[in-house]
Amino acid sequence: MVLETLHGPFTLHAYRQTTNDQIHIALTRGHWQADETVMVRMHSARVAHDIFAMLTTDSQQQLHRALELVAAEGKGAVVYMNQEMNRNNLLDRIRERKKQGLHQPGARPSFVRDGRDFGIGAQILHDLGISRIKLLTNNPMKRVGITGYGLTIEENITM
Repeated sequence: MVLETLHGPFTLHAYRQTTNDQIHIALTRGHWQADETVMVRMHSARVAHDIFAMLTTDSQQQLHRALELVAAEGKGAVVYMNQEMNRNNLLDRIRERKKQGLHQPGARPSFVRDGRDFGIGAQILHDLGISRIKLLTNNPMKRVGITGYGLTIEENITM
């Protein structure tokens, strides 16, 4: 399905994760060869995060910037990962952010390792025919174990 965005048309691909029935979305532009390095943004969708991001950070700008960069490149993928966990309590998360001082405009949480499933993201990239990545990221840390998924990050582009 073609989806018109502020940055032109993207093809929408929807994926249902069989282990938890979550839906993940990939927006792609252009075509690439199997061995070609492709611009990719992996963006985690979380209701609480997205709400707080609108109030305190530039997360929405990062998503728009990723679409803009992929459009300018002429090809690439923005994978919107649904990372919601049913056990999360939104009010508890709000209280924790307030306690950490992360409710103020411009506040940035430090990177915390969590239980997100990155394997499904790798499977989506494989389905899209992507194995070599030019990664659009706001956290340019070394991704340990990503080669185990058959992926290679050729370049990090900090957003």
